Amino acid sequence: MTSVLNLRLTADPVPRSRVKRAKRLLPVVAITLCLATYSTAFTERNRDNPELKSSDGSSVTVPRLPTAPAISDFEGMQPRGAAQQMSMVSSFIQSDPSDGQPATQRTEVYLGFNDKNLYVVWLCFDSEPGKVRAHLVRRENIYDDDVIAITIDTFRDHRHGLNFGNNPLGVQADGLWTEGNNNNPDNSWDTVWNSRGKLTSQGYIVWQEIPFRSLRAHGSGRQDWGVTLHRVIARNQESDYWPRVSSRITGRLTQEGVLREIDPEGTKGNIQLNPYGVLSSFKVVDDRDPINPRFSEKLARGKIGLDSKVVFHDSIVFDSALNPDFAQIESDQPQNTVNQRFEVFFPEKRPFFLENANFFTVQGASFGGPNTQLLFTRRIADPSYGLRLTGKQGPWNMGFLFADDKSPGKIVPPNDPLTGKKAYFSVGRITHDIGKNSSIGFIYTDREFVGDFNRVGGLDGNYKISKNWNTAFHSVVSSTQDSSSGYSFGQDHEAQLDGEGRRFTYLLQYQDITQGFRTETGFVRRTDIRHWNNYYHFYFRPEGKHLIFHGPEISFDRTWDHQGNGIQYNVNGDWVFQYRNNSFFAPIIGIQSDTLRPQDFDALTFNRKFTQDFVGLVAFAAPVRQVTLNTNLFLQGAVDVVVPKGQLPVEGDDLSLNQTLTLRPISPLTIDNTYILDRVVHNRLHHAVYNNHIIRSKWNYQFTKEFSLRFIAQYNGLLANPTYTSLQTVKNMNFDVLFTYLVHPGTAVYVGYNSNLENLDPGLCFHVAGTTQCNPNGNGLIRSNGRLINDGKQIFVKVSYLFRH
Repeated sequence: MTSVLNLRLTADPVPRSRVKRAKRLLPVVAITLCLATYSTAFTERNRDNPELKSSDGSSVTVPRLPTAPAISDFEGMQPRGAAQQMSMVSSFIQSDPSDGQPATQRTEVYLGFNDKNLYVVWLCFDSEPGKVRAHLVRRENIYDDDVIAITIDTFRDHRHGLNFGNNPLGVQADGLWTEGNNNNPDNSWDTVWNSRGKLTSQGYIVWQEIPFRSLRAHGSGRQDWGVTLHRVIARNQESDYWPRVSSRITGRLTQEGVLREIDPEGTKGNIQLNPYGVLSSFKVVDDRDPINPRFSEKLARGKIGLDSKVVFHDSIVFDSALNPDFAQIESDQPQNTVNQRFEVFFPEKRPFFLENANFFTVQGASFGGPNTQLLFTRRIADPSYGLRLTGKQGPWNMGFLFADDKSPGKIVPPNDPLTGKKAYFSVGRITHDIGKNSSIGFIYTDREFVGDFNRVGGLDGNYKISKNWNTAFHSVVSSTQDSSSGYSFGQDHEAQLDGEGRRFTYLLQYQDITQGFRTETGFVRRTDIRHWNNYYHFYFRPEGKHLIFHGPEISFDRTWDHQGNGIQYNVNGDWVFQYRNNSFFAPIIGIQSDTLRPQDFDALTFNRKFTQDFVGLVAFAAPVRQVTLNTNLFLQGAVDVVVPKGQLPVEGDDLSLNQTLTLRPISPLTIDNTYILDRVVHNRLHHAVYNNHIIRSKWNYQFTKEFSLRFIAQYNGLLANPTYTSLQTVKNMNFDVLFTYLVHPGTAVYVGYNSNLENLDPGLCFHVAGTTQCNPNGNGLIRSNGRLINDGKQIFVKVSYLFRH
């Protein structure tokens, strides 16, 4: 279950030769071939292993169909003609809100297959069809609607599945299901399949055609697959399954049923080539040389590239991206990055790095947000190539990633010796399944840059104690050579115990990260810590007409450094109330403390402790299908660390608000609005230190399931008081327009325009008197008092086409 508190707590350089880099791939090929040979026998031996059978015996034999069914074969919400040969399952059982009770609305699912495809047809009856939530939205953006989804576990390992979901209009959302991934599919995985949806006077129909070549299986021959069928009724937060998936037991695939006697002949041969071309024009401020910023522009620039995918041995996938382009990727969701002592986490959005990312996930203290991540692919900022090998053979899971990064050689001034140099990344990950839901694994990461390196390696694992309790750990070391700071060695040891049931969740985490630990391929918020974290909630479940559950959530964490100094603690609690009309709220209260040391802030000569209390409110409401509201409001103490030069950090009073409002006035239009406010006031002098405002509005109009228009406007306004802060007043306005025609993943046309305005002086810098030369004693870019100028714009056209063989 997701905690409400979780919403808040949150020598001369010598380039390596291509020959040397190619040699790195040889062990990968050798390992892959060995594992493939070993696991063929394992797969055949275990295909009918009794331990891999469904937990409750729920199964259905799927028939071979002489002709493909169509959605028209189900007019009147019943099968006609050849569709009557399909197998039907019903008797869906609630998981939420009333675990174990029959579903409040009837669902019938019909299944069959032919030589190339699996067919699934959903008849979703509803006694109040006018209350079905269905909008014409962008692909993947269906989860505010009624949803149906089939999750297929082709390997029957109860760990990994492929999720195919639709809303009542047939809009798709596909993803990878990994047990333990916060009970949500990873929708970064995209594949080609077909679907149709139709609202009726009795509810709605959804037709799914899933090509076998879009799945990963054991090859041809009759076989049994794990499966869950899931229906969500959005208006009352009801979640129904076949077979029963109880919220009293952790995991979905651990409770899966079985699709029997499927013969996936269509998996034979799977090669995909996805070439693309981009034509763009841009203008941008080039401030690589801080004392000589200038405008850089190009009227027309062409770029071509190729993504490819090869599936061999039926379950091993080799992906490559040559000269990749991500121009169509949406900008990051806004976050407050002002007055932050540690790096703020922004999640990866680029498809190549998101796909099959679950193969690289390392076990450890990962609950409640982005703690230690040993692979954080946003570190690969500007690749010219990426190579990835992932797959499963028997009990073995493997993932290997190789890429370069041009950004280190592009962010330095043109005359810098590092200009044009690249960093190189190598990642290897192997895990071995143990029993039904446990595993042990190994990871190795390496970043190399002109003689410097950062290498991290170690073990991780998880052990399923019972149906409700799980443990996980990772233990890794790092070895780093940095030309500026020398050599360092560090360690990161983390462990976690978590339990989850219908009424309770408990979490105990421990992290021990030494000062010398570094991961330049990953994300670590803080080093030199020993950190304990406890979280617990217990929900009373009256499941009445209005109130579903309520109860306390309590969290405590404590941090020391390796000298034994207490440097941070946080104690907080809330009481959450969840209602049937898609709404909840939770008032929160707590106290926290931070200790700054001389190594944390240069002007300090002693340890200084700051203690603050806080109160807050987290609330969510979606009472009708046209409106969704989400509020996070906190009044708390804060430590101002962005003080003027020569001053020490001081305490302040902080008001923070994160407000989102989604409107759907008509089915094709979705308007997402966000407002973020962070205001810090000097708590002794009662003067504002700064006000930070972020306003963002995203409009998406879906003309058809394929054709859409997206418009984003975002304003960032940091209003700084120079008496109390070293920050400058910065105002920024950004506009983003994107036309998309997406036939299916891989085949698309994008036309985009982006323009950015900022309060910069048109001259960009202080000039030497009587010249256009920037003053070398200046501070780089200078800002105007209020006028915004256009400091960057781009227009582009991108076309891609997917060839499948």
